[in-house]
Amino acid sequence: MFFVYVLQSRKNGRLYAGFTVNLERRLAEHNLGRTKSIRFVRPLVLLYFEKFLTRLEAARRERYLKSGIGREELSNILACAENELGGGVAQLGERLLCKQEVTGSNPVTSKI
Repeated sequence: MFFVYVLQSRKNGRLYAGFTVNLERRLAEHNLGRTKSIRFVRPLVLLYFEKFLTRLEAARRERYLKSGIGREELSNILACAENELGGGVAQLGERLLCKQEVTGSNPVTSKI
């Protein structure tokens, strides 16, 4: 199983996307500063993730979320979730938000 995830920096508020097979380990690595590209914007919180069966699907989805149209879609998903949850975006962790289906991903039924 592969996960595409979106992190938010508590320092500057920016979003960062990536993919991994072990979401808990990867989040810990980011927050320990083991990822050079974003180690200076720690701490990071997990905002959103999606689950995929293959590495190829996950890599394509990550690349899409980093594109202009993908960033726009992600912004809409997070805004919808924020409205639905009353501002609790940092507490998310479910792939299915605001009853919007994401093409190619598999539903995640519980938090990590």
